[in-house]
Amino acid sequence: YIASLTYNSTESNTFPKKGTQFKINYELLTSNFAKLYNQAPAHILSYKFKHYVRITNSVHLIPQIDGRIIFKNFKETPIPFLNYVGGNEDGRYSEQQLSMPGIKFNEIAQNSVLKLSADLRYNIGRGHYAELGASYLLNKDKFRDMIQSKGDWSMKAKYSYNAIFGPISVTYAICSKYWDNTVYIGIGHYF
Repeated sequence: YIASLTYNSTESNTFPKKGTQFKINYELLTSNFAKLYNQAPAHILSYKFKHYVRITNSVHLIPQIDGRIIFKNFKETPIPFLNYVGGNEDGRYSEQQLSMPGIKFNEIAQNSVLKLSADLRYNIGRGHYAELGASYLLNKDKFRDMIQSKGDWSMKAKYSYNAIFGPISVTYAICSKYWDNTVYIGIGHYF
């Protein structure tokens, strides 16, 4: 069972200059309409808030908060519904995946995930963009324990060109979890 509320006031899907994106999603996960494999069902809450702040005509600040909470014992949650983090795009490998530049692949996260991030994007001109970003990820089994936990951070530098067939981008990132350099290359729109 799913209930979802979505709001999007941005003027563009590719490189918005103003507006807000908001989404909150609640899922009740069952296997027989009442229970989840003869146990209590799983309650899942996911949320995302992203806002585009114009500093000048060419510079925009993009703060974002997103996360996902599974209200169930970690060992009792089926693997396809667990939280995942990693990569450069939300939802690339699984619908519930939160991007975390610097973590190369999709990794299983604990039941409560909260990510705070901010990007500073500069429009160089004629469809060329440069972007610097930072993210901080808290990841714990219980939401109430996240405040006391030590999180992971990542930094990224990105260049993009808004081509006719979709954006072309190159992203360099590093994450405190592995201290490994990663490079992402993207061509075209993301489906």
